[in-house]
Amino acid sequence: MKIKELKVGQDLIELHLLTDSMDTESLYHYLTMQLYAHYGRHPESERNQEYRELLKWYYEPEGAFLAYVKRGSTIVGTSFTRPVRKTDVLEGTQLPEGPLLYVGGTYVAKEYWECGLGTELYLFIEERARAIGTRALILHTHHFLNGGLNFWKKQGYEVFRDRKDSWGTLDMVKMLGESRES
Repeated sequence: MKIKELKVGQDLIELHLLTDSMDTESLYHYLTMQLYAHYGRHPESERNQEYRELLKWYYEPEGAFLAYVKRGSTIVGTSFTRPVRKTDVLEGTQLPEGPLLYVGGTYVAKEYWECGLGTELYLFIEERARAIGTRALILHTHHFLNGGLNFWKKQGYEVFRDRKDSWGTLDMVKMLGESRES
């Protein structure tokens, strides 16, 4: 479902929300190519198969949704939320009270870095989360992801745990106030 159009440089970009009537193959391809580019995970790896379940994850009433941006017919960015899972946090982690969502799959094609498209995409995700009463958003990033930590800090996230693991994983949280639409 097309939500709005954005002017990014000379390009007209469309912001969409995944619906149950959409063919998800192009999203699957974009996400697996991003996982390969950032993590070296082969597109056909077994772990990537969870993205084949896009509609099960992102078309639920509990806060799971996926937004994507397109230039023409080409997907140039994605971001999603879903309910927090036990595997998203380490045992003993203190999280805020109330409804929480996990933010993930936030990727923007390299030609759109540093032009505001990632921020536009993320702000849409955040507003949707606020609108359903989410108290906080959590996510993971890694030291090696080009610009990831700085991007999330600019969006108001704070590191609540440095796992000091081989991936350089950082757990981040952003507390949400009232919706701007209220």
